[in-house]
Amino acid sequence: MPVQSTHPAEKLSNLVDEEVKAVLLKAPARLLIEDPVYHTQLTALRNEYRYAYVVQWIYLLRHMIKLEMSFDVETFEEELLGIASPVFTNAFLTKMVLYLANFKLENFDGQINDALQQVSARYYEEYDFIDYHGLDLIGKTELFYNLTQLTIFKSADNLRKGVNQYSKPQHDLRLEPVFGIVEDGVRSDWFVMEDSRVYFRKSEYPEMIVPKNRTEAKKIIGNPLESFSDIEPSVTEWKCVTTGIYQFDDYLKELKQKAGKRTSSTEHKLYTNLKNYIDQVAQHDLKKRRQALQRKREIQMQALLANRKRSSRLEAKERQKHEEDEKKREEEESLVARSAELRVQKRQRIHEQVYQESRSQRLQRRHREADDETKTGSDQGNNSGAEFNKIEGSTITPQQEERESTIEEQTESDVQAVNYPNLEPQSVLGQEPC
Repeated sequence: MPVQSTHPAEKLSNLVDEEVKAVLLKAPARLLIEDPVYHTQLTALRNEYRYAYVVQWIYLLRHMIKLEMSFDVETFEEELLGIASPVFTNAFLTKMVLYLANFKLENFDGQINDALQQVSARYYEEYDFIDYHGLDLIGKTELFYNLTQLTIFKSADNLRKGVNQYSKPQHDLRLEPVFGIVEDGVRSDWFVMEDSRVYFRKSEYPEMIVPKNRTEAKKIIGNPLESFSDIEPSVTEWKCVTTGIYQFDDYLKELKQKAGKRTSSTEHKLYTNLKNYIDQVAQHDLKKRRQALQRKREIQMQALLANRKRSSRLEAKERQKHEEDEKKREEEESLVARSAELRVQKRQRIHEQVYQESRSQRLQRRHREADDETKTGSDQGNNSGAEFNKIEGSTITPQQEERESTIEEQTESDVQAVNYPNLEPQSVLGQEPC
């Protein structure tokens, strides 16, 4: 029975590019902060509008305090939860107190409370002691929010310089809703911010009384400072709707299902506007998951290095031994190749020597036999029926031809034995020759 995969990338809609789906399938299915253990804490944190303000400020204006470290909200949340070491958080506070109070932190854990007291003393007449390490998530968020607000009062010129680094600050820094509706004095807006998350804001506007004539207008207005003191809208609800590509895609599916075929519905209009951001959300999420995969590999490598008990001296000896073994092996291979070459040359010389000796012996034997036959023929006289064959000036009889054939066969056998030394002949009894 085939095992079904549970990777959430397989459930993504057709709005997500297939190449992005393929890469997401290779990335971790869940980040560390997506563990259900942290769901309650993160939900409360992300639904805090001051936290969203801090995140956007760090994304857009951290160069004001000369904070050059890269930033992503997922790593920031890991540090706040204690999952990761607070590298960025400590750097953010260090740069912030240096900018606001000209206080340089040498020892963060030992001096952070003193630095915060100096900031409070400079900008507030009355303030409470701040124990940074005793603050919870919401408490730290409130602290970060107040510090970012103080940067506005620190120096208007520095604020202007920070804003002017953008070519179109009125568009780049302004929070514009993706979609909004107004019903009965209540405005609902949806935003996609720098962290590629969808936020929802509900604002209530105070009821405006329109006077019918000038006399009534004077009565209604009265003192303008008192009459219009609460004219600004109040935020009654703020929440984070989606985080990451999987929640964003599920939210689009939900909106499409609710809208059905009603193109004039709020859900359909919101769906139409939000789907334009799916590539931005997917790329942001993909980048984070790649970083998580890389960090996981680095942690595994660090664990392996931490568990190693061998010293650098032993490792150097091991490398040296490996190099010596490789050098020895190469020398042995070279020696074997040279020996094989010498054996081939020796076999060739033996072959040539045997061939020369056998040819010389045959010629000598033929001459001796020819001389013997000549002497025998002179003693017995001329035989009319005898036939003579002359080979190189020698007479060869049928008996000599038989002996020559036997000699040649023995010579060929010797040559084969030299050329193929491994193919040793068997004895008559089928045993190895001694």
